[in-house]
Amino acid sequence: MFRLLRSKIATPVLIVFLVWLGLLALNVNIRHERLQMSLGDLERKIKSTERSNAYMAQYGDYLKSEAFLEKQARLRLNYKAPDERVAFVYRAGSGETPVPQPASLPAQAGGDSKTAPFWEKWWGYLIEKLRD
Repeated sequence: MFRLLRSKIATPVLIVFLVWLGLLALNVNIRHERLQMSLGDLERKIKSTERSNAYMAQYGDYLKSEAFLEKQARLRLNYKAPDERVAFVYRAGSGETPVPQPASLPAQAGGDSKTAPFWEKWWGYLIEKLRD
């Protein structure tokens, strides 16, 4: 056995074999790490899908409930319960009573406050506050 190790041919062959085994082990280790990462990604996707399924089940139960039906009847069909009072809110610009504008933001001297960029509005607001 020792005579075989002392051979000029056997030593390089043995070294090449050991290097090949080392590379093979490294390749197996790299594959194992990739599989572990893929497994972690799949587990996160499974948890996300389970949460989504639970939410969808709860939402489906809500859609079947009386509360949803009542809300949809109120919103889409203007349903009113017999013991309820209705209040009407008119929007500005619809030919009805105009809604008063807040006086906290002053109008710009250089143009209409609706067409001015937001930074000009804030600048005017800050200048007005500093003057007070």
